[in-house]
Amino acid sequence: MKHIIKIAEIINAEVVTRNTVESIEKRLNHEDEYLFDMSGVKHISRSAADEFFNVAHCDYHVVLVNMEPFVKKMMDVVSIGRFKTRDRNEEHDEVIHCPDMESLSKCLLSL
Repeated sequence: MKHIIKIAEIINAEVVTRNTVESIEKRLNHEDEYLFDMSGVKHISRSAADEFFNVAHCDYHVVLVNMEPFVKKMMDVVSIGRFKTRDRNEEHDEVIHCPDMESLSKCLLSL
């Protein structure tokens, strides 16, 4: 069976937490197909986009459609990030020892 889920009606025009996406995932059936209609969703956080990516690429049959430009861009960022190797240049990293909150606060304020 195919279902259309209008995300803006269920969540909001702004999807900002993984928990909201997880609440939708809990309702899904592995045998069914789903279209997540993203029309009306104007903003999505990176973590929520990451969770949508997880749902769409797990054991469910999920396709995201009708994404606003910002939402599409965030989903693209997440998708690219999943397949891109992470290069960390540790040569320039400096470890700063802060034994208490006061020294941490001073250190952060000096940056």
